[in-house]
Amino acid sequence: MKMIAAALMVALAGCASSSPTRWQKAGGGGNQIELDNDIAQCNAQAFAIPGGNLNQVAIVRQQCMFGKGWRIM
Repeated sequence: MKMIAAALMVALAGCASSSPTRWQKAGGGGNQIELDNDIAQCNAQAFAIPGGNLNQVAIVRQQCMFGKGWRIM
């Protein structure tokens, strides 16, 4: 299971590096520390999906970030 999670993290990191996502907190708030914490929490939630594929992981991560008030720039 750890091998699968590691492979998904590498794959997701590869996708992120090819087209970086820039997040902005709705209303102009938020700082780098809050962003880093929210990304870490959303990544943990997304990678906790049993048998989740990369697409599912990306969707859960994005919806989690939206739920925390972040928007893609």
